[in-house]
Amino acid sequence: MINHIDIVGNVKIFSPLRLKYFVAVLKSLVFLKDNCTIWLNIENGKTLVKPVNKLLKKLGYNNFKITAKEGYYGNLYMEMLEEGSSEYVMNLEDDHFFHLNSKDTFFDIINFAHKNDVDCIHGTFFPHLLDTYKNITKEYEFEHAAGLRLTNDVFNQLAWNEHTIYCGNNCVFKRKYALKHWGEKFESTRPHPFEKTQFTEEKALNIIVLKTEFFRPIDDDHGIPNTCCIKNSDNQKWTSVWGTVSTASMWQWTNSFKAKEQLKKTPIIRRFIKK
Repeated sequence: MINHIDIVGNVKIFSPLRLKYFVAVLKSLVFLKDNCTIWLNIENGKTLVKPVNKLLKKLGYNNFKITAKEGYYGNLYMEMLEEGSSEYVMNLEDDHFFHLNSKDTFFDIINFAHKNDVDCIHGTFFPHLLDTYKNITKEYEFEHAAGLRLTNDVFNQLAWNEHTIYCGNNCVFKRKYALKHWGEKFESTRPHPFEKTQFTEEKALNIIVLKTEFFRPIDDDHGIPNTCCIKNSDNQKWTSVWGTVSTASMWQWTNSFKAKEQLKKTPIIRRFIKK
């Protein structure tokens, strides 16, 4: 019986508002605080390491490691991933809020995935995925999820094109598949190259389509109106958490960000400011 998950996040904070989103995401996962190990790398967050460390301790997290390294995204991610040992690994992003609030339901789904040798649990853009797979016959299912093997036949039924992402990054991966997914070599500091497109039969994988929502994007409807946290009416958890978010202890990062933004507006020196 699985009752522990590794959570790995390699993030870059792009604004004070995104910093608040990031804090909300960390708070949204508190229900797993006794059943997870967190590895976080905040690429542009040297001054965030200490306050985020204090925040996680205050929230009751027991096992975590925070760094602020720079480099290729995959290399940094794999360093953290290889330190873990849990059978399933959740990817954490700074703008995807964990909507579910039940530890029992969460691990029921994880154990259902393990029982059926699932490689990937699509974790976010819930309404979009429900619509995408609504006419596809599932091979196994229970109250909270349904699974199938994604093959050429299934993929073609979805009427996707060669640019469609069939396996994104916002997922919970079986460890073996996570090592494969994040282990590809891209000379990029961004996660987007790891999103899987151009499906072929040799890339077939076992997937779960959730019936109970995991992550919910904070400010991106992904083409389906009123589905993100800030627009959806079904957002009790988001509302309660967002009202408690404070980044006052992270003032050093915020002040530095604002100073750099102001300097960018000065033509003579903006070319010297690292974006």
